[in-house]
Amino acid sequence: RPEPPALREGARARVMAAASARSVCVRVPPGQPKAIVHFLGGAFVGAAPQLTYRQLLEQLVEAGFVVVATPYQLRFDYLEVCDDVLDSLEPILAELQQQYGRLPLYGVGHSCGALLHVLLSSLFTSMPREANVLISFNNKQASDAIPFFGELVTPVASSLLQLEREPLFSPALDLITAGRQRLRQLTDEMEAAVAVAQTRPARETDGLNATAWEALLPTVQDIAGLPLQLLPLLDQIAPILREIDGGAVEFEPSPAEMRTAASQLYRTPCTLVLQFDDDSIDESDDLVSVLEGCSGVQLLQLKGTHITPLTPAMLELPASVIPEAPPEFLIGETALREFSDAMEAIVRFLLSRSTRLDPPL
Repeated sequence: RPEPPALREGARARVMAAASARSVCVRVPPGQPKAIVHFLGGAFVGAAPQLTYRQLLEQLVEAGFVVVATPYQLRFDYLEVCDDVLDSLEPILAELQQQYGRLPLYGVGHSCGALLHVLLSSLFTSMPREANVLISFNNKQASDAIPFFGELVTPVASSLLQLEREPLFSPALDLITAGRQRLRQLTDEMEAAVAVAQTRPARETDGLNATAWEALLPTVQDIAGLPLQLLPLLDQIAPILREIDGGAVEFEPSPAEMRTAASQLYRTPCTLVLQFDDDSIDESDDLVSVLEGCSGVQLLQLKGTHITPLTPAMLELPASVIPEAPPEFLIGETALREFSDAMEAIVRFLLSRSTRLDPPL
């Protein structure tokens, strides 16, 4: 029997509260979801997946999946990153199961996020996945993953951190801190102004007709929150520089240890490994070889590049707002088609898994 609307909204509010407390992005489709998709983005851009992978996440929701996108800060110890990811995920899954009943859990990861899903499916058993989509997997050592790591990055990290400790640099640090605080304040003020604008109809005297205002309002809302969403991308730079300055020279587990763990312990029953044909850092072929003893592993190659999953959504505004968008703001048709093909393959794979599983209890 369906829950009363008040109970349903209360459960949804608890899910969102749990997500907000842990800075996790949760998107819920209308009606009963088919499954839960746990998304992990690539190195650095994975710190703000709701911004960098927005179109990808929205299309998964449109297909009927609850999407839980866990932000993470890149560190040299991948197992610590996995621990933090699970700590954020567990309470949200509990709330989702309380609201919707038992739902299958699928993993979708891009680049470093694909590597983390392999670790989660090999070394962590608390939340098994029914299926994984591993996009643009790579498992390179630090010297290969980070250009000029030994020759340039390590000395620069030490120099920057030494500069940070200099007394003469303290006023600049104080200015940066004050600027961040002001940025948060401005974001709050912008969001409050948007909330007020939503409560009143647009007037011709505002400079925009009602149709144009309604079309612009979602974009204005996005812009209002954009500065604050960018901060996590910047916040992770100093910690990783400190790790490098402290002597970190290689990711843990190492690429060789990673391959051994995956070959012996990977236990997700169905896996799609998605590879793009113009991706020089992709190691999907190696991953498929490592997982050759596992059942249900399939490799799919599509046209695209390493950043195809990051393709942004195009703004759809009426001609009365922007008669003709400048060419430099348009995303190429090829990039949009490659993203669309990739999303079609991902959704088709996940939906095929959903039809094979028992319905939620």
